Amino acid sequence: MVFFWKDDEENGCFSNWFRRKFVIDDFEYLFVEQYMMARKAKLFHDSERYTAILRATQPWECKDLGKQVKPFDPKAWDAVKYEIVKKANSAKYEQNPDLMAKLLETGDAILAEASPKDTIWGIGLDAVTAAETSPSEWPGQNLLGKILMELREDFAQKKAETPDTVLRMVQGDITKISDVDAIVNAANNSLLGGGGVDGAIHRAAGPKLLEECKTLHGCETGEAKLTGAYNLPCNYIIHTVGPIWHGGRHKEAELLADCYRNSLQVAIDHQIRKVAFPSISTGVYSYPIEEAAEIAVTTVNQFIEEHPGQLDLVDWVLFDEHTLSVYENALNQLQVSKIVHSPRLDEVNKVLRDGLV
Repeated sequence: MVFFWKDDEENGCFSNWFRRKFVIDDFEYLFVEQYMMARKAKLFHDSERYTAILRATQPWECKDLGKQVKPFDPKAWDAVKYEIVKKANSAKYEQNPDLMAKLLETGDAILAEASPKDTIWGIGLDAVTAAETSPSEWPGQNLLGKILMELREDFAQKKAETPDTVLRMVQGDITKISDVDAIVNAANNSLLGGGGVDGAIHRAAGPKLLEECKTLHGCETGEAKLTGAYNLPCNYIIHTVGPIWHGGRHKEAELLADCYRNSLQVAIDHQIRKVAFPSISTGVYSYPIEEAAEIAVTTVNQFIEEHPGQLDLVDWVLFDEHTLSVYENALNQLQVSKIVHSPRLDEVNKVLRDGLV
């Protein structure tokens, strides 16, 4: 069993008071309690409380304002409150991958809000007493726990049904890749063309690419911008500016990771599912290729895990055999690391240690 209650205690992330932003209907909420009480005020047409709740910055403020909503019909509220809180929690976890992972890590455990006084959303017992009591004898309804367990099951099923994103390394000319929706250009800050991959892409795409790039007014290092692909066989070009290597003391690693992360964010924002990267910053910008490759595959893998089902293919199209070999090795090391740190392997190792096989 997994018990939670206050947002600043162990497992507090499961609390409706836990501060983590999410968006529903184009409005950003600070925590589930805010959404819940705002919907309560709106249901009963209490515009004064509704506005105050949306302006509140603390969960206890939202709760107090929610208690003041009038006119209030408990039967009408009871009919909708479960789905309201479920919708808010769904958004909270779907939009915050670290919280989603935390929820899924609970497996099949019973989730229970161990609030001693709350017999509606909680179990009406503290965690110590609850652990010594059969769940069938808990006095509270544990509605929040039930919501979280329902969502956990839904999320787990969706994850199981989501096809894996393919990561692929190929040697070749990125301007000739035809089986992706977009290629990524390792551009400079002006976006007006340059040497290496940047110059090759501009030459292959034709002069209309430069015309569009002039309207973008440049790009900051680590950021990414989208244009059409014009004469290229793909549909789009995502332009990103990698960091110049200065010995690793000027946030180069962070900026390089931003290049990959922001490029993929641009892709999914435009429903682009197949993307090809070059080796960013390892040419005239002199980023050490082994470090750059590790950052590239690690960042892309993390992004894919945080956005399951939104990308079908991520390619690295690498110019020479040496670069290809380095990136393939980085990908292999990542895959080995994922196996070594998998829960399944931990389970097998425990069995072996305990001498059960």
